[in-house]
Amino acid sequence: MIDRLPGRPASRRIHRSFTGASHQADTPGGEGPPAMKENIVIPIKIERVKVWGRRTLEAATWLICLGLLAMSAAVAACGALARLVSGSETVLAAGLGCGVLLGLAGVWQLLRRIDQAAKRLRSKAAGAASDPAAPSFINTKIFSVTVWVGILALCAAPSAVWAGPPFVTDDPEPVEYQHWELYVSSQHAESSGDWSGTAPHIEVNYGVFPNVQLHLIAPLAYDSPSDGESHYGYGDTEFGFKLRMIQETDSMPQVGIFPLLEIPTGRESAGLGSGQVQAILPLWLQKSIGDWTIYGGGGYGINPGPGNENWGFGGLVVQRKITEDILLGAELYHRTAMETGGDRDTSFNVGMVIDFTAHHHLLFSAGRSIDGPADFQAYIGYQLTFGPEVFHSVGHRYGHK
Repeated sequence: MIDRLPGRPASRRIHRSFTGASHQADTPGGEGPPAMKENIVIPIKIERVKVWGRRTLEAATWLICLGLLAMSAAVAACGALARLVSGSETVLAAGLGCGVLLGLAGVWQLLRRIDQAAKRLRSKAAGAASDPAAPSFINTKIFSVTVWVGILALCAAPSAVWAGPPFVTDDPEPVEYQHWELYVSSQHAESSGDWSGTAPHIEVNYGVFPNVQLHLIAPLAYDSPSDGESHYGYGDTEFGFKLRMIQETDSMPQVGIFPLLEIPTGRESAGLGSGQVQAILPLWLQKSIGDWTIYGGGGYGINPGPGNENWGFGGLVVQRKITEDILLGAELYHRTAMETGGDRDTSFNVGMVIDFTAHHHLLFSAGRSIDGPADFQAYIGYQLTFGPEVFHSVGHRYGHK
């Protein structure tokens, strides 16, 4: 808080009492009006500073929106130029992928600014102050249809491999702010007698900001070919973040991105890792109708290295709440080939989530390829969910306030 105006005595407080005693103490001869006038001017000056600050902030946010859109075009153009110079499809894919993500962020911020401006215009037309809870102009049926069409167009493109438990397809909903998800899980796949998977892997998700989640998977992987030596050890580490860009409403799905990086910490020669840094750039959406929930989306995977190919993927999950503690779901998933001359894969899974308590959960799914190499695939995991109250209770237990 500002305590005094420049050039004024420290006793001249901005928030002062308008009592006669105060006026007499501050002005010669006990005359009140001069002091009162001075105190009236001060709040007016502060209000002008606030208005100027709001306008500056609004101009800055508009510039950020336009800057993100400009950066998305520039990054995509740089990727195309680098493709011409180097001849690398991976460079082109990386540039386009980053450009798309920046563009989505810019569009999201732009829509928020338009929404806020529309609310202010409607409030002025009604002769009332702006109401943040008022319905939005951009949340109309026309805008809803436009978003749905755009999302379906993205999902219809050639369609992460790493998943939203217990399915391969993920959802756009991040972990709640300052809350945690901890998984101890195992996944397995069998193809022509060859088995591979994780036993187990640890997954940690944390809500670092509202609508933003940090993500980590640390796996112990195995590879057991039918005609060779089996191997077991640490696999590739996965990092990422999930950003929900649009909240779900009655007519709109929630929409989010979940970019991931696969770090080659596993031994490629033992079949425990890819040997290359991989990037996965998905867009996910979700809509709930009563006890039913539908989520899905698609994206692009960047897979550098000799003999590898970038791949597209997409999936759809339909879930229904059977009881208060049991959720059933079914998934259809497709990806293109990840290696030169490799197989594409279209597969299905069925799964269940059981809530033992508000914090302890069991997840599992199983399925196989409809058109692809997997004769069998399965996932099983234990999930622990908790919030900051757990740390508070531990602190109180040991005498910390």
